[in-house]
Amino acid sequence: MTITVPSGSSVTAAVQLGNFTTTGRLGDCRFSTSAGNVGVDRTGPLRVDTSFGDIAAEEVGGNAEFHTGSGNIRIGEVDGSAVVKNSNGDTMIDTVTGDIRVRSANGAIAIDRTSANVEAKTSNGSIRLGEIVRGSVELATGMGDLEIGIATGTAALLEVSTKFGQVRNLMDPTPRPEASDETVEVHAHTSFGGITIRRS
Repeated sequence: MTITVPSGSSVTAAVQLGNFTTTGRLGDCRFSTSAGNVGVDRTGPLRVDTSFGDIAAEEVGGNAEFHTGSGNIRIGEVDGSAVVKNSNGDTMIDTVTGDIRVRSANGAIAIDRTSANVEAKTSNGSIRLGEIVRGSVELATGMGDLEIGIATGTAALLEVSTKFGQVRNLMDPTPRPEASDETVEVHAHTSFGGITIRRS
């Protein structure tokens, strides 16, 4: 089934079994399917729920929520905050301007860039944060490596630990930052895996 709507339209759609695919720019959107993939192009605030299936979103102009019981999640740009729950599958995010919260039971998490707070936790899988500019970072995994990139010019307070693995701090020591400088507070913990802190 193909439905054509004016640009900027708000859409709410739900099916038991089936996929959703959108092209062009939409407004507020909510998609729900028990079994199926969801792929959206450009939207306003967005929520996607699927019990079994992949989720892909290219550009979201507002806050976003993504939930899948089993499947991979691929998000491009979110101009707002993002909440992701993925029980079984990898989660990949390019850029989010607001706070990010990602929870996974089994799967890797990768976030390319953010300038706000990050909370990412998985029981089994690696976590990579390409670049953080400011705010606080909390990363935790039961089994997997952690990698955090600190933006150039940002001072970092680090509190990291691993039970079985190595910690590599590739950043140069710097004096205490001035009040006007960007700062980030990093808490990173893994039970089995290495931790790398570097400049992005």
